[in-house]
Amino acid sequence: MADAIVSVVLEQMAEVTGRQIQQEVKLVVGVVRVDDEVNKLTSNFQIIQAVLIDAEQRQVTETAVRLWLEKLKDVSYDMDHVLDMWNTAILRRLQIEGAENARTPNRKVCSCFLFPYSGLRQVVLHHDISFKIKAINESLDAIAIHKDKYNFKLTRSIEQPQRVESTSFIDVSEIFGRDEEKNTLVRK
Repeated sequence: MADAIVSVVLEQMAEVTGRQIQQEVKLVVGVVRVDDEVNKLTSNFQIIQAVLIDAEQRQVTETAVRLWLEKLKDVSYDMDHVLDMWNTAILRRLQIEGAENARTPNRKVCSCFLFPYSGLRQVVLHHDISFKIKAINESLDAIAIHKDKYNFKLTRSIEQPQRVESTSFIDVSEIFGRDEEKNTLVRK
């Protein structure tokens, strides 16, 4: 009986300790910093997106604008790659957490002692992603500064081309059809 109580207490202690360690690692490593960098990245892209329509129209005649758009395209590919890495890391972490939660209580305690470096991999990954996002933000800052040199026009929404107005008026003299077939069907 005492053995069962000790086992349950050890399991709960290991669980609480594991959670506290994870929280401390997140604070030390700066997972929050990654989120801040992602927010800054989003903000930069929204600012650039406001002038993108004008830039795309002007790239046909201005080589400098075309080069600016190519730099922006390269950075957007880099950002897409980093965000894919970030999403993959989140999904992988959720998958690992789900697998650990499905284990039996005895294995949970063992996994904390046998695999202490699994959290270290996440720390390194968060650091790498944070570093890459910071580099992309620096590139975007430079692109945003160059944007001001071209005096792009701000557009708030995509303008829809005006549609040609149509009416329900039909000129009967222009209609060609199957009058004979129509008359045959009407007679029946």
